[in-house]
Amino acid sequence: MAHILAAIHTLDQHLDTWLHDIDRYRPPQCPHCGRSGLWSHGVYYRRAGAETPQGCPAPIPRFFCQHCKRTCSTLPEYIPPRRWYHWLTQQLALQLSLLGRSLIQVWHALFDLIDAVPSLCTLQRWLRRCRKCFPQHQFHLRNVFPRLGYSASFGAFWGACLNTMALSTAMRILNSYGDSIP
Repeated sequence: MAHILAAIHTLDQHLDTWLHDIDRYRPPQCPHCGRSGLWSHGVYYRRAGAETPQGCPAPIPRFFCQHCKRTCSTLPEYIPPRRWYHWLTQQLALQLSLLGRSLIQVWHALFDLIDAVPSLCTLQRWLRRCRKCFPQHQFHLRNVFPRLGYSASFGAFWGACLNTMALSTAMRILNSYGDSIP
């Protein structure tokens, strides 16, 4: 499970926090052994822009646990763990799908909205995984936001959820519960 820093929704916010409050990225404890006292251990870089593949890469801080000798990192909320495309791209695809668009219509619509468009297979995998994880996702998100309980179906729930918060925020909350995120 990745450590995700809340309320960092853009590259500019990430770089500002990086420059002025780097300790905000330090996890309170090691995700592997649970002990505190993680050391800074360099950085690696991730694709920074949500809408375009160009631009400067985002620095992601790494931390080292002196007890278990393992490393971990902290991502800003707008960058999903283990994904090439950002949450904004996935949110657009989900919202278009919820409007009743077919997979091919979603794919074509994304060409007008963003520069780096995922393949049809990737879109299909995202939407399939989102439906598969729906029971766990709705359970945890309804525990945090009870008003989402009024929406029973997949479409109604995610429509209400995305009217309440960004997909990145919902996925950060689900990640904190240990849920797999699509």
